[in-house]
This record gives sequence, C-alpha cells and structure tokens, in this order.
Amino acid sequence: MTTKHSKLIQGTVASVTFKGTGVIPDATPPVYVPYTAPGDIIAGQIIKTSPGYQIGKIQKIHTPSTLRRRPPCTKHGLCGGCQLLHLTPDYQSKIKHQWLSQWMTDFGLTAPINPMHIGPEIGYRNKLQMSVAGKGKTLSLGLNRFHSQFVESISECPVSRPEINETVPILTHFLAESDATWIQVAIRVSATSHEKVVVLWGHFNEPIRAYINRNWSQLNVTGLVVVDEAGTVRGSFGSPTLTETILDIQYQVSWNSFFQANRALLPDLVSCVVDAISPQPHENGLDLYGGLGLFGLHLAQRSAGIVSVEQNPNTVADAIANAARNHITSFTAVAMDVESYLTQFPTADYAVIDPPRTGLSPAVIEALISHGPDRLVYVSCNPQTFARDAVQLQSRYDIDWITPFDMFPNMAHLELVSHLKVKST
Repeated sequence: MTTKHSKLIQGTVASVTFKGTGVIPDATPPVYVPYTAPGDIIAGQIIKTSPGYQIGKIQKIHTPSTLRRRPPCTKHGLCGGCQLLHLTPDYQSKIKHQWLSQWMTDFGLTAPINPMHIGPEIGYRNKLQMSVAGKGKTLSLGLNRFHSQFVESISECPVSRPEINETVPILTHFLAESDATWIQVAIRVSATSHEKVVVLWGHFNEPIRAYINRNWSQLNVTGLVVVDEAGTVRGSFGSPTLTETILDIQYQVSWNSFFQANRALLPDLVSCVVDAISPQPHENGLDLYGGLGLFGLHLAQRSAGIVSVEQNPNTVADAIANAARNHITSFTAVAMDVESYLTQFPTADYAVIDPPRTGLSPAVIEALISHGPDRLVYVSCNPQTFARDAVQLQSRYDIDWITPFDMFPNMAHLELVSHLKVKST
C-alpha cells in the first residue's frame, strides 16, 4: 500500500536508476528523488512511501554534483517530460550505456555492445502530445507533473522541433476561443517537408464543427483531425498525413500511424538494420511488426521479396501506399497479428522484428525458435524486454552484437539494434 508523507530527509544521491530518478540508498527504505544527479547533497521531502522504497522531491541542493548542468528549459522539474535534462549530455550517454550493460549482465547475456549512436539533444522531436487543462479563458496546454495529475502549462518545449513550438501558443488561443471541452492535443510535423498536422481529442458537436471549419486556417497547419471521447474521428480538415524522406525512400505517415519521433537518427537506424541483414537479390525476408515500411521498404529494394506483417490496418494502408509511391514491387504488407502469421510456418532467409515495448509474446518466441530464419535483426525500444526475449532465443540463435541508439536524449529511454544468427551445427 502506498501512503503519502511530508517527512524531510537529507542525503547524498549515489546513482540514477533506469527510470531517471536519483537514489539515496542510505535511507530506510531507499529514497528515489527525480531530477537529481550522483553526488548531489540534497534536502528533500518524502511525498510517497511504499514497501521497500520511498519517493521524494528536492527542497534544496546543498552541494550540486559536477554531473549536473543548468537545464535548457524553464519548466524542467515541473512538467515531468524530461527526466535527465539536468544531467550533462556526456553523462547521459555514459549512464545509458551503463544501464544497457547492466541489463545484459543481469540476464546473463555476453554479446558485445557497440558505441552508441547520438544525435542532437535539443529540437529533435517531431511529435508533441499535451494534456488540456481548463476551458475558455483558463485553458492551457501542458504536461503532467511527475507523480501527479496536475497539468503544468507550457508555451514551448526545447526538445521539440521549432515548427511545433511556434504552434503551441497559436493552438492554445484557438482552443480557448472555441469554448469547448478538450482533453488532449498532438502536434506532428515533418522534418523533410513543410507539413504539420494537429490532432484534437475532446467533446464534439455541430457548433464546434462550425467554429473549426471557419477558423482552423488560423493554425497555419496542413491538416487537423478531431476525435471524440469514444475515439471516433468527427472531423478532418486539410490533409491528415505527413511526408517524410529517409535516405532514398519517401513515406506517407497518416495522423494515427506510428513514426519515430527522432528524425535525426533515423538514417543511421535504418542503415544499421539494412547493413546487419545484408540482403541478397535472391533472398526473401520478413518484416515483423513492420509498421508503415520503415525498414521493410529499404530491404525490399535489395531482396527478391519481403512480407511486412502489421496488425494495425491503417498503418498497413500507409505501407502499401509507400511501396507504390516508391515503385517498390517486391514488398507485400498484410494486416495480421504476428502470432497468427507465424503459425503458417512462413519461410524466409531473414527477418527484422521491431515489437512494441512489451517485447515478443511466448508464441512468437516459440515460432522463431521452431522455424525462424537463419538471420534476425531485433530492433527494441525496451532493452529490458529485449534481454528477456534474447535469453530464450539463445536456444536457436547466437547474439552477434548490440548497437544502442539514443533516440530520446534527455529522457530515460534507449533503443537498440541487435544482430542474431542461427547457431552453427
């Protein structure tokens, strides 16, 4: 049971956990304090206690750590969006590499870890999703504070692209003037075109439709989508898609299709996957959890054929359109869950697997162990679930190497690419 407290504590932060919170291990139980750095000597307040740990917040930093910097954001520590922005970029990279090494060690994995790919730490995000607080003249857009439902209002986000930041105040005014009840908003922009799409979630009726129809051009966006509380699209104004170009391939990205938020590192990520597979013109491949064809289309250019398996039919529609747009005929996309597809015992020379944060299901792991291709590339947005899955896949595959990608600088997230090859007999 979790309880709330107002007890005070003083101590030295010893380390930063993979969730981005500093820990004072000498307390009983240990205290986890967000926005702290190893070496900080702080005074804090306990705000929550659970069996085995406590959560605190900084009241005063008596002695700041040398690993700390002045955060390039006036809302840091308030909005809850960037867990590591107060740490120097060099230390962020170092600690993420340490986290990855520790996870691999904890699971008994010994594959070599390559140097981390790092891109710009500011102005890289091409999507920002915010909560809406208030209504009418009191309306504001923002992000939830750490361990709180309180929405901290923001007028800009330094880690987001400038095109997003210039839209936030305009969108805030637009929504306030509508006098409607809004829940969330998202701003998505393209890094390779001038397209910008805004998505609104909230209450919707005909007067609101009329207001939006009259005034949405004030937002200076190329598309606007309105979704009601039940998740039903109630209006689409302009074009609800973006266009992105990665290396030599152009992608159509619908407003509700997933696309990596860090455009700057995508060429490196795609090249790493393609080079690891090293497809040959006579080979056939699988792109599991293939999305809109980010990896599959590049691989199809170099293969006899590839099948992309993706459960979301809207995203599959994007993948099919992207193959046609780029005149790639060796690419096929099917709308099906990966578990069901693999029960058909498909044959392939290689496979790319890019699952959600939950990792692979037992059924997928069993199918890969039973009849998976000789070469796998596993792309993971959650190194912990990757490590769990890799342990089981080792009954058939050797892990050749792991390459980390810091796709979310200033945040406690890390992606990786790993090359697996069937064990030699």
